[in-house]
Amino acid sequence: MADFDAETRKDDLRVGTPLWVKTPHSTLAAKRTLDRKHADVVVVGAGISGALVAEALTRQGRDVLILDRRPPVRGSTAASTAMIQHEIDVPLTRLQNRIGSRAANAAWRRSVKAVYDLVDLSRRLGIECS
Repeated sequence: MADFDAETRKDDLRVGTPLWVKTPHSTLAAKRTLDRKHADVVVVGAGISGALVAEALTRQGRDVLILDRRPPVRGSTAASTAMIQHEIDVPLTRLQNRIGSRAANAAWRRSVKAVYDLVDLSRRLGIECS
């Protein structure tokens, strides 16, 4: 797992706009036209799932084209990320009461590992996302 320094910031989290959409550098420039006629794989959706699938495929040497009707990370990614995080926002003791200690502890460990894995991946790819 990666070590990283994080700054604490205070935000009003009870607004209609997800935190991720307000975060600086949370999207990237995208082309509206194709500059080539061939790709080994076409990934539909430029959200977190599509991006991770495309990254795994390019790591395998595949030529990948990502298509989306919206700018990258502006569709359901912001909302689904917030929903996924909700489970971990529930205090561990309350989650243990709901789903049992074993399942709750495993959910927390998987969540922490997933965050560290994304930090490692973004560093390996040279993505500055704070």
